[in-house]
Amino acid sequence: SEKLARICERMCEEERAHVRFQMTTLCRINLARHPIFSAWADLAHMALLLATTAVVWLEHRPVLATQMSFRGFVGAIWEIFLAALDDGETAAN
Repeated sequence: SEKLARICERMCEEERAHVRFQMTTLCRINLARHPIFSAWADLAHMALLLATTAVVWLEHRPVLATQMSFRGFVGAIWEIFLAALDDGETAAN
């Protein structure tokens, strides 16, 4: 329904703002630390993202699979992550 679509879009907008804020904060913290720490933190975030993506797929597969494959889902999430990381780095500098 149109009402549900508006609710979903609002939730996504709020989540994008939240992710943007978090990535900016993490990038600022990383800028203040040794580059090796930053690299390890980035790897940890990537691992957490991939693990979370797998859990979300497993829990919501019946719905998600109607729109895309697991590979497509991971690719879409990865693109969003990279864009958020880029936005965070830009805002932190």
